[in-house]
Amino acid sequence: VEVEIFKSSLNALGNNILVNDKFALINPEYTLEEAKSLEEIFGVESIRMNIGGFSTLGANNILTNKGMVLNNRATDKEVDEIKDIFKDFQPSQSTANLGSLSIGLSTIANSKGLIAGDSTTGFELARMSDGLDL
Repeated sequence: VEVEIFKSSLNALGNNILVNDKFALINPEYTLEEAKSLEEIFGVESIRMNIGGFSTLGANNILTNKGMVLNNRATDKEVDEIKDIFKDFQPSQSTANLGSLSIGLSTIANSKGLIAGDSTTGFELARMSDGLDL
C-alpha cells in the first residue's frame, strides 16, 4: 500500500476531492501547488471547480470510472462542463436520503455497485444507478 503525506488546511480529503482513474475534481480553494501535488499523488489531471455552489465536491457528488451523479443544485453550465470533461459518460442529478444534497456523504460507490443511506428512496436510487451506469 502506498502512503502519501498531503499537507493542506483542507484536510477532509474525501469531502474535497472527487477522483477516478482519469481525473480529480478538487475544491477550488486548494492552491495551485496543492493541485499539482494531488495530480502527482493520484496520477491524474486535477480540475478545480465548484458544483452546485459547493466547493466540497466529494461530499456533494459521486464519481466512478463508469459514471457520475451531481447534486441537484448543479447548474446547466456546470453539467455541460462536466460532460465536456467526462466524454465517456453522461452525469445524472439526484439527491439521497429523502432529498439531501450531500449525496457523497450518503453513499459509497464504485464501478460495480452502490450503497446508500437507508432513507434513500427508490427514485433516488434509480437516478444514482443510471448516472453511475450500474
